[in-house]
Amino acid sequence: MANVFKLVTKSGAATSAGTAQTIFTATTKTVLLGISVANLLGNTITMDIEMESTSAAPRNNANNVYIGKGIPVPSGASLNALTGKIIMEATDVLKITSTSDNSIDVALSLMEIS
Repeated sequence: MANVFKLVTKSGAATSAGTAQTIFTATTKTVLLGISVANLLGNTITMDIEMESTSAAPRNNANNVYIGKGIPVPSGASLNALTGKIIMEATDVLKITSTSDNSIDVALSLMEIS
């Protein structure tokens, strides 16, 4: 098995307030190592990070789960939105929603296992 470390970035994510923006879609088993988020606006925003899984039961009993919900990000601040590692299966999708348009930059560190 080969392990490949990657950085995925998204500028101005959450392009429409309240609409989930796809940040990453796994194509193989993937380990999320970190999610850094920066607020681009002059006011505090609130964001949600959600993982959508297409994996079948019994391994998963819910198709969509929040990694973080209602996370406040102060004006001009950045934060690490992931405190541990999360395993994604092929076709799992990571999405971010914000309360404001074009409000956040996202840097996602991950390792793909093939």
